[in-house]
Amino acid sequence: MVKMNKKTQLLLLTFCATAVLLLGLFLFLKSPLFRVSLIQKEIHLEAGTTAETNPHVYLDGADWCVALSHVDTSSVKHTKVGRYPIYIYHGLQKFTTYVNIIDTTPPVVSSSVKNKTIVPGETISVKTLGLNIKDSSEIQSILFTKISSTHFYTGLPEEETTGIREAYRNGISMEAEEFQFAYGGIYTLTISVTDAFYNSSEVELTLTVEDAPVIEVTKDFYIAGETQIDFSDYIKVWDFISGEMDVKDVSIDTSKLNYSSAGTYPITFSATDDYGLARTTTANVHVTSQNALQELINTHAVDIGTCTIIGAKNPYDSGYYTSKDTTFIQNAMAPTIVSIQNDVKNTTGDGFILEISDEFVTIATSEQNIQNDLIVDVTFFDGVSCSGAIVGASPERNIAFLRIPIEDIENNSSSALCKTYIKKLRTVHVNKGDWEKHHNTSPSFSTLNPRSGAPLFDAQGKLFGMHVNNAKKIKLIDLLNYFEIIFKYKIHYQ
Repeated sequence: MVKMNKKTQLLLLTFCATAVLLLGLFLFLKSPLFRVSLIQKEIHLEAGTTAETNPHVYLDGADWCVALSHVDTSSVKHTKVGRYPIYIYHGLQKFTTYVNIIDTTPPVVSSSVKNKTIVPGETISVKTLGLNIKDSSEIQSILFTKISSTHFYTGLPEEETTGIREAYRNGISMEAEEFQFAYGGIYTLTISVTDAFYNSSEVELTLTVEDAPVIEVTKDFYIAGETQIDFSDYIKVWDFISGEMDVKDVSIDTSKLNYSSAGTYPITFSATDDYGLARTTTANVHVTSQNALQELINTHAVDIGTCTIIGAKNPYDSGYYTSKDTTFIQNAMAPTIVSIQNDVKNTTGDGFILEISDEFVTIATSEQNIQNDLIVDVTFFDGVSCSGAIVGASPERNIAFLRIPIEDIENNSSSALCKTYIKKLRTVHVNKGDWEKHHNTSPSFSTLNPRSGAPLFDAQGKLFGMHVNNAKKIKLIDLLNYFEIIFKYKIHYQ
């Protein structure tokens, strides 16, 4: 029998003990006490979310047993959409589950540019807007999708741009990476950012398109005689960003204008804003004699509502017509006629505008319309009303005159009158010489259903007299004579 030494005996004993331990461990790992099962074979995670490394998420079994497992997520690309394996090691077992990285979250978009100013004709691109985009997947597109505006300037008359103004108010849909602006104004741009999985976010940008200054001036000036004027008194200039500009900043070229010779001459107005944008507007100056200018007004070739008239005897003259249509004449004379309300007597009558000066609107009426009252309500042809003060009245003549200061009219917001409104009013056309020559033969008529104080016109629309009750008439000569007594001068277009 071979006798082993102590060292050999120790090695043999260690080997046997190790073998028994390994066998026991193997049997333990295979035993039901150490058994676990995979809970789910596939999970879904939003892109950018880190997969769990806690084995309890993936395995079912005794807590102490599951806790001895190890989860390997190294194959998962958490920021890239796709399907990736996750490995779970438990003792001698290896489990595999899969995670689907998906993207249902819209991009987070912000811009360092909230307001931007450009000029007409400039193209703006989504690439130049300083957009800061955060998303877990690839960005598919960045597009302008809508543009809207309630305030822009085309340089064209508003009636010619009704359609496009309405379209901009409602918002114009589009899909473009860049857009070129033709008109100055303030715009709201909607920008849509879409990722590879069609998740979209929108951001809005306010954009000011700075147009050249706008010079407001009539296209035609009519000047009687050699009256020299400062054209800066007849213009207004404004800018989208700066607002109203000083007319002193407008350059006016009158080098071709000759006040001493009848003719038509061009003048130019030029203005430049802080951005260096310039605009030039041209107007025509028609130099003529006072009589010739008045005849242009009287025959409706020139109108103070659309032209600037300087030096005329009466730029507000309603003039006369060659039409034989009585209804047409009545309608044409409507801006000369007013309604008068006497609150003391609670009566109404008619009147008519005899003169419009730089200071007053003077109205003629029947004295019986204003009896016992000092101030009456005057209603113009389109329903606008204000108060008129009685400045002369003669019961014997049955004639009265009212005056409304222009300054009061312009400042009276309750009457909605302003300087522009004054240009809508007209005086009756008075031609004393023509009346004296034809008053015995010229037919006359008034407004429909005339009341006391209504004007009487001849067949051409010239003032013939004034109607009173019971078919009585006030002669034009009596009206003009009393006007001279009250105001100490003759009507300037008589």
